[in-house]
Amino acid sequence: MSLRGIWVFSLPGATHGILFSKKYPSVENRARILNKDGYVKLPTDDAMREAVLAELGIVHPIEMFVESRDSCSRKLQKPVFEITTSNGILWPVVLYEKFGLLLCCLPLVESVERPPVIDVLGISLGYALLLQMIDVIGPVQQGVDETHPQMVDLHSYLCQAVPFGTLTDIEQATVFDAISGRIDSSHVVSDVKPPSWRPISVKCKANISFRVTEQIQAVLYNRPDVWDVFQIYGSVSCKADLEHPAPLIAVHLSVGKDQPRLQNILVNSCVSMVDDENRTKGEGHRTITFIPPRERFVLCKYTAAISPTQLSAPNTSTTPTLSRRGSLTSLNSTTSSLTVVSQASPASLPLRAHYEMTGSQDEVKIIMKVKLSKGKNMFEYCEVQIPFHNRGPIIYKENTQSTGEIVITNDKRTLAWRIGQKFPSRSHEVTLEAKLKFGKRSSIMPGQDDPFCVGLNSFAMIYFKIPDYTHTSATIDQRSLRVQPNAKPKVTVVREFLSTSYKVWNIKGNYLATDMSDSLETW
Repeated sequence: MSLRGIWVFSLPGATHGILFSKKYPSVENRARILNKDGYVKLPTDDAMREAVLAELGIVHPIEMFVESRDSCSRKLQKPVFEITTSNGILWPVVLYEKFGLLLCCLPLVESVERPPVIDVLGISLGYALLLQMIDVIGPVQQGVDETHPQMVDLHSYLCQAVPFGTLTDIEQATVFDAISGRIDSSHVVSDVKPPSWRPISVKCKANISFRVTEQIQAVLYNRPDVWDVFQIYGSVSCKADLEHPAPLIAVHLSVGKDQPRLQNILVNSCVSMVDDENRTKGEGHRTITFIPPRERFVLCKYTAAISPTQLSAPNTSTTPTLSRRGSLTSLNSTTSSLTVVSQASPASLPLRAHYEMTGSQDEVKIIMKVKLSKGKNMFEYCEVQIPFHNRGPIIYKENTQSTGEIVITNDKRTLAWRIGQKFPSRSHEVTLEAKLKFGKRSSIMPGQDDPFCVGLNSFAMIYFKIPDYTHTSATIDQRSLRVQPNAKPKVTVVREFLSTSYKVWNIKGNYLATDMSDSLETW
């Protein structure tokens, strides 16, 4: 598979528009021969950038209609685009945007007629190349040009990975090992055939590192008749530096005593075997056997077998009743208890929270309580963010918090409470009381406000990360690791637990929920 050209453009507003360009005359000559009368000559770099930005609708006003781009009869096949130039239409141009950069490549189509996208191998390979290229470049600063070291590294990478426009091995780690001379051709074992994902062996110290990352999504309602729901899922990534061309690694993915089972385990294609779960004295583990690729990769993904939990009814004289649409018909209650009743599972929510907001459109009072219910009391960060939709900017705040600091975001639309790295050692609970006033609401861009969050309909989001901890106690057992042929690598295991979406609804407003009555009957 060959490429006619590769480009890296900056988005409008940058000092330098063209950061990188590479064309391959030998491939261009093949395109001229193969495409015959359908051949379209590559434009200049400036013309190519202008055509790409026009196709994406970046340079034209949003209300401007362009027939070749906006017609209803046109098929969208992203990330593949038709680029209209003064020389004709270029297809298939593969685009990828990240870090404020536009990466483009044009695969060679070896036919006169346009084939279906799925039949053009160069599209998928070209897209994979763009993903590797953005990893090579990384985030860029303002004012970067084609002479910047990041662009020089990209040029070195492409000279090795795509010589004369033909893709060879595009994996970043392998390419830079070849450039630096770390590839050890003398170490090849004649009776061992390496797998396709590990085409070379390198000179290196024996090291194997694992990273177990668990994430949680949760919605807390603090209602007597609504289930709080959460889901925990995780992944295990691995980086193995071993000299043997085909090292076979076996290791245990373990969970602690009486912890929920790991379910829905998906493994990388390099895994040759996964044993059934083995439970001994309440502890469980699965043995995963694999031949690792050279780069860091995701070994497996999993979910935790955890049922929903329900917060106990508040200690109130008036209990709210739940309507069918999920709105409260009585709003005269106050919450004083955060007791969690776990349903059919030893696991519970790591943080329990109570959010109460009252007031009018122009002024509100807030009470926010967060309590560490289970887990390690050592955070890398822990922050509560309360966005205020369909209101004006925050112009006044008066707050009292038991710990941490309060800040207002630059857009004056979100209150952030940075709790810090630890909860109080005795109570494990922190409290915030605040009074806010809002100014006159200005025009808002479409999509910035949640149409549901009007009046007292509001929620708070909790973001946290706990290092050296997983909520299910899942980890890689270093003592179980076996490598064939025999090797004694240095093994490191890193664990982390973080929230991706941890939402707490205001108990004084309405909320959005899913009816789980049918599914709960199965627990």
